[in-house]
Amino acid sequence: MKNRLIVFALVLVAKCSAIQFANAQATKDNPGEEESGIQRVKRRMSKVDSLFYHNGEVASYSILPIISNDNVKGLEFGVLPMFFFHTTKGNNKTSRPILLAPSLAISTKGYVSADLLVDIPYRKWHIVSGLGYEKFVDRYFYRKQEVEGVFVKYNTRRMEAFLDITRQTGRDLEFGLHTEYMNVKNRTFQDQSSGGFEKWMGSSKALGLGPVIVWDTRDHFNVPTKGMYAIVRSNFYEDDLGSDFTFQRYSVDIRRYASYWSKGVFATQFVIESVNGDVPYYQLPTIAGPNKLRGLDNPNRYINKQAIFSQVEYRHDFGKRYGGVVFAGLGNSSDKFDKSLFRKMKVAYGAGVRYRVLDKERMNLRLDYGMGSDNKSVVFIGVSESF
Repeated sequence: MKNRLIVFALVLVAKCSAIQFANAQATKDNPGEEESGIQRVKRRMSKVDSLFYHNGEVASYSILPIISNDNVKGLEFGVLPMFFFHTTKGNNKTSRPILLAPSLAISTKGYVSADLLVDIPYRKWHIVSGLGYEKFVDRYFYRKQEVEGVFVKYNTRRMEAFLDITRQTGRDLEFGLHTEYMNVKNRTFQDQSSGGFEKWMGSSKALGLGPVIVWDTRDHFNVPTKGMYAIVRSNFYEDDLGSDFTFQRYSVDIRRYASYWSKGVFATQFVIESVNGDVPYYQLPTIAGPNKLRGLDNPNRYINKQAIFSQVEYRHDFGKRYGGVVFAGLGNSSDKFDKSLFRKMKVAYGAGVRYRVLDKERMNLRLDYGMGSDNKSVVFIGVSESF
């Protein structure tokens, strides 16, 4: 499977390199001359290329692949169309476009997902909403996280939605509300120990509401080169809201970006998440995933009521379109926020390549290869940066 991902990446890079080479060669030809072979290749490849992305003053779009490989999903592949609509003019920060991003993905292990993300900036208001559906087979580790074979295999279907509404109250500060809803239906497979998983059988739902604070000094909303971004959330899940569980969730996410040399950027992230009360397992904080510690093969293997992780990434551009990154991070989860949270920290590290598909939005196609403490590797192909 990994070989297929590597082949895909090489094909993509070769295609993009061919287009750039054809462009460079075509500019050397005189306008009055008959169309050369290189010009024909350029013209034909540009027609094919225009089907997958378009840079426009008012609207832009890209149709990008979703590809990943991990222990839960197997080989996942899908499509992610992204549509940007520029309704305001200004600098890179104030001219944030409207975003509409549906996606669909399936995998070799029966994973199915369908999502829709809508991001609408309007004057001093910012609205972000999402809908999602997932169907997959996963594992619930009910003893020690380090024990590979101690888990319950289960089939789950999830429907979820969230809504963030914030208002800018200063140059860089936003206040607002965050609400999220999740409906989950589980069933375990026969001939295995339940490991305490029986309390999660059947259908259940969690609905929470709470305040959110955002501090944003980044120079660009998508791929910043300097500035800071911090978001603090508190969510309260109550019976009165229609939730089957009563618990509280708190999270702090702090990111910093600094430019060094002409084309290098150091990005750092620090995250703390905490939940208290009667928490369903699917609402426990995680430390692994494509936007967290890349290199741990199962995001649900390291979950608990308290979680902490930090990562650093160096990003470097090679020309106008190409880039590369190296990254490393560490984190852990525990039942209590005490010394146990900082023992046996999990480590992840790796490298990746980037290709810029949309200039104005700085939208990158990314391929990341990560390794971690569990001596396994993970491959992600997606869009935008991890953080």
